[in-house]
Amino acid sequence: RPADSACETARLSEAQAQPDEMGRFVFRPTLVAPAELVLECGRKHSFYLSPGDDLTVRLQTDGIVFEGRGSAANRYLAAPSAVSDQQFLAGVAQPWVVFAPAWAQARQADLERLSAIAAEVSPDFLARERARIAYRWALGQVMFPFMHWRETDAPALVPERTPVARLEDVPVEAPEWSGLPEYESFLGAYLHEQARARIAADPAFQIGDNRWLRAELAAARDLRTPSLRLAQA
Repeated sequence: RPADSACETARLSEAQAQPDEMGRFVFRPTLVAPAELVLECGRKHSFYLSPGDDLTVRLQTDGIVFEGRGSAANRYLAAPSAVSDQQFLAGVAQPWVVFAPAWAQARQADLERLSAIAAEVSPDFLARERARIAYRWALGQVMFPFMHWRETDAPALVPERTPVARLEDVPVEAPEWSGLPEYESFLGAYLHEQARARIAADPAFQIGDNRWLRAELAAARDLRTPSLRLAQA
């Protein structure tokens, strides 16, 4: 139930509403599973709702206020993540022995912030957010060697351990999370890193056209999960 907005009409996904006598826009979406819905009221805002939620959203000049059932998940999503692009870029110029512990600490900070609301959110939300944290962290683990080389005076691109070793407890192949943007970004970066290694090691990929494309397709064919291989083809 979005409230306290200056817009004259509001939309929540496909539904449209006018303000009631208290100036509120009231929506009653029918959900059979958790979903992210987009509210358009002057600008677009995304919210996470589960069946049975009764959420009030106040769009204020100094930010968004969430109240009611479903507010804990949305407050968590609205807060900045420690495992962020900004944190990654701030650390890539450091040596691996400095970057890796700080990046792991950022991941742990996000996990602790998520654990603090575990009693107020659904198991599905917890599982999804743990996966998002894991694959944001894993993306940094994969991209560090190249980004460190790009941002420093390093004479050559020398990875710190193999990509799989750097991933520790995070699986490369996780088709259950293939719809997450974080997983898609990770898998693309992982395959690009695998392609770089193939080009460096295999003379067949060092000549001819579309060398990177051929190397990435070869790396994708090594995936064990058919749906992931097909998605990368």
